[in-house]
Amino acid sequence: MTVQDLIEAAARECGVITFGQALNTVEYANCILSLNALLGQFSVEGLTVYFVVRDTFALTGAASYTFGVGGTFNTARPEKIRGAAVINSGGSMPADVVGPERWSHILDRTVTGAFADMLTCDYAFPLANVYLWPNPTAGTLELFSVKPMAQVAALTDVVVYPPGYERALKFNLAVAIAPELAGSKLSDVTVSEAKESKAALAGINAMALGAPVPPAGNRPQNPPQNEDIEQAEA
Repeated sequence: MTVQDLIEAAARECGVITFGQALNTVEYANCILSLNALLGQFSVEGLTVYFVVRDTFALTGAASYTFGVGGTFNTARPEKIRGAAVINSGGSMPADVVGPERWSHILDRTVTGAFADMLTCDYAFPLANVYLWPNPTAGTLELFSVKPMAQVAALTDVVVYPPGYERALKFNLAVAIAPELAGSKLSDVTVSEAKESKAALAGINAMALGAPVPPAGNRPQNPPQNEDIEQAEA
């Protein structure tokens, strides 16, 4: 399916065109913007994204690492990091992915080690910042994250998705573009299909992807290196 096929299918749901008819240039351009906005919305909602990406990055002991295109970790910025581990000297140890509240309890952030007990990310845009504690001076960081769904640029772009996605995108795009297309008549059935198809994707992905990696509190911790570490973990 091309982007044009998807847009025209959505436009037919709005009653603007029938099979064999087309939109005008301005309408196609506006529909591409709406489609990209919809893909972005699906991305930030997490469960409508159908895959978790595994990345590995070299660790250098830096105080923090930028994550995103052009950053230290030069790949797509994550919407959410779901799991992390440090690989060093042939061994691997998971790191607990924590929020700012828990991270703020660390008293001595200069501590280094072979592995990290905790990782936090501020999800800044366009480059997120990743912090590790204790801070490994070498090794490899393994991350599992939800990445944004790819944006489209032209009507001829080919979009390929797992089963169920074309239906969800068609009906949800129809709802998104209806206010912008003259003469659109959005039916209650189309609105209902948009909600149900999106909910179905979330349900399938919840079963397929599972819950986030269990917290590091369920695994053996590295021996405390000083009193600050003990206080931070209290």
